[in-house]
Amino acid sequence: MHRKLFYFSILSTCVVAFGILLIAFIYQPSVTGQSFNANAFPPATKEFKVYTDQLADGWVDGSWNTAIVYTDTAQVHTGTAAIAVTYQAQWASIYVISNQSVPADEYDLLRFWVHGGSSGGQSLKVVLSEAGVGFSTEAVIIPVEANQWQQVDIPLSKLGNMLNIEGIAWQENGQGAQPTMYIDDVSFVDLELPPTATPVPVSGPSLSVDVDAERHLISEDIYGINFSGETLAETIALPVDRWGGNAARATTGSSTPPTVLPTGTLKTSPMPTLSPTSCPKAPR
Repeated sequence: MHRKLFYFSILSTCVVAFGILLIAFIYQPSVTGQSFNANAFPPATKEFKVYTDQLADGWVDGSWNTAIVYTDTAQVHTGTAAIAVTYQAQWASIYVISNQSVPADEYDLLRFWVHGGSSGGQSLKVVLSEAGVGFSTEAVIIPVEANQWQQVDIPLSKLGNMLNIEGIAWQENGQGAQPTMYIDDVSFVDLELPPTATPVPVSGPSLSVDVDAERHLISEDIYGINFSGETLAETIALPVDRWGGNAARATTGSSTPPTVLPTGTLKTSPMPTLSPTSCPKAPR
């Protein structure tokens, strides 16, 4: 009897473990860094095409430290050609720029396809540049897989919410020289997504001010600047030029307080000499 229970316990444990592994395999998330699942977006209603077999009219190359072939046929997603990209140094980049900016408010996504070649493992930092401003400080990192085409859809809101887009950069993300990869079918996509709803205003706490409540004069001790310099002090009508801070030292002798002057006048107060046994405590 005990032996049967022992075998049954082992069998039950194996079944549970297998079930957990099966669930984990079926429902494991797609680990793609900061890239975005293309299937999460509806079909495009309008596209501004940047590259299909060749750069669109008005778009030119502005890349650095990168070997690029814009009509490569080794790996093609659609049509007859794709862009072959070989980073030759750390932070190298393929960069395409237009002489006519793209109005960002008319589009929702940057869409492109990327292929990691036979090696894969490249890491791309996708950055947009804005006309008259330069590169955005916001970027999206895309890990590239080997031997397959990946569709990448990046909401423009993740790339800086620009007004007028003039360029796209796919920059090497700090790993150095990389094996050749391929980029194809680059476009800005309009999905006609509904605008973001304006949040409903929330009423805050009530606030009242009693102008007849107890009032106090502001202490003159709070005014002044340490080592302000005569030009600045005269410019802002500084009432007190103070000594102190790290330069103040307690020495034996009498104490000489800072001199408080009427507004619009200036006089540098001497360095106070304070007795080490009678230094006043800071007010609470």
